[in-house]
Amino acid sequence: MTQGVLDLPLKLGTYFISHSYKDESARQDLIQRLPNGITPFIFPAINDPSRLVSNYLISSIREKDGIIVIEEGYSSASFWVAFERDYALQIGKPVYSYRPSDRSIREILDPPLDLNIFATYIHREREIVSDVMTILQQERNIKIYDSQNLTLGESFQNAINFGIRSTIEAGGYALVFWSASAASSKFVLSEMDWASQYHNESRLLFALVDETPLDNQLFLKTQTEFALPRVVKLYQEPRLHRIDDIVVRLYWLIYQNTRQNQLV
Repeated sequence: MTQGVLDLPLKLGTYFISHSYKDESARQDLIQRLPNGITPFIFPAINDPSRLVSNYLISSIREKDGIIVIEEGYSSASFWVAFERDYALQIGKPVYSYRPSDRSIREILDPPLDLNIFATYIHREREIVSDVMTILQQERNIKIYDSQNLTLGESFQNAINFGIRSTIEAGGYALVFWSASAASSKFVLSEMDWASQYHNESRLLFALVDETPLDNQLFLKTQTEFALPRVVKLYQEPRLHRIDDIVVRLYWLIYQNTRQNQLV
């Protein structure tokens, strides 16, 4: 056990270990150094196509006394770790960060993320994307600026520009629901262009409604530094898992922009 771990005022109980499964050695090192009375919980791999995997995670985190996050290695690049960390902060659980490189542990006292997106899609496809929007907004605490709710008029374009600019400046993303119709829509393409002007193409996250390909150059500009694309194939089953993919990517990307100062 390290002195840093022993000095922490950890309440006795069970702690959710948030990490990438690829960081098994770091996880084991942490577990071996936990004080007596601290029981680690490792979330098992789940493949239930009928439910959001994040629902299982949320239930598990709620049941535990706190969460310990491994914040180096593969775990620092994990979309799921970002989600687990912030959800625990949202519900007021004690959250601790563990760094394997120096075996240090500290309490995370940051407030939860301010999660913002600008949604762009074709109006006639609203029914197709409504389940995604509902889950993001009502179940995952993501604020959505939806231009489809605006009334056409003199201030319409100004309102769209404001929505995009405020979202980008807050570290958020333009979530583009891409389809054959969207690819030929001046409305969608112009919103993507405005989002690019306020930052660059890297602030676009694509949810593919169908198999319409992205422009090659556009796709290249949506790659993260970890070679994981900012593209979710929403048309692939199970759909609920693809919605999870959108959620956890947003949590990780916004965390990088606002907490790590790695504007991506």
